[in-house]
Amino acid sequence: GAYAAAALGGLMAGTPSHQPLNQIGLAAINQIFDSNLLFSDEEIDELGDAGYFVLVQDSISGAPYTVHQVTTGQISMPGVQEFAELSVVANFDFVSRILKARLDPYVGVWNVIPEAIGSIRSSLSGGLDDLRTRSQPRIGAPLLSGTVLSVQSNAADAGRLDVSIEVQIPKVLNKLVVYLTSI
Repeated sequence: GAYAAAALGGLMAGTPSHQPLNQIGLAAINQIFDSNLLFSDEEIDELGDAGYFVLVQDSISGAPYTVHQVTTGQISMPGVQEFAELSVVANFDFVSRILKARLDPYVGVWNVIPEAIGSIRSSLSGGLDDLRTRSQPRIGAPLLSGTVLSVQSNAADAGRLDVSIEVQIPKVLNKLVVYLTSI
């Protein structure tokens, strides 16, 4: 388990934050035990539905991979990708870190003045634009859309600004339903 966790951490570090981790072999793991060689496909799906990140192998010598990159959020919020899909959770964290980095130069340096509000709004809008342009084949950009809704003084704390941002991040294509009609 520790080796698999380390390999998964390496995979996450080496791929874009919004890259689904399904069907990608984990390097440096020779064999896993008690997975698809013990459980049926239906049982593995049930484990995933219960929030377990299950690794499988196509053969004893094949690289292990996950069929469905779920988190424990799958238990309490099934199907809500912001909590249940590992790459969606990681991407939301990535977007948050990028926007936080845009705000770091302001705290403790600026005063709460109209120019600060305007500059913060511009800096965040620039960060959102940057994230929308980082597109890659098959996975797109880490951010589909984003809007700075408000930057305003906090009524109870004169040294605080409250910022509200709405973002739309890409979701994993887990199901593809085809309706075939013969006419």
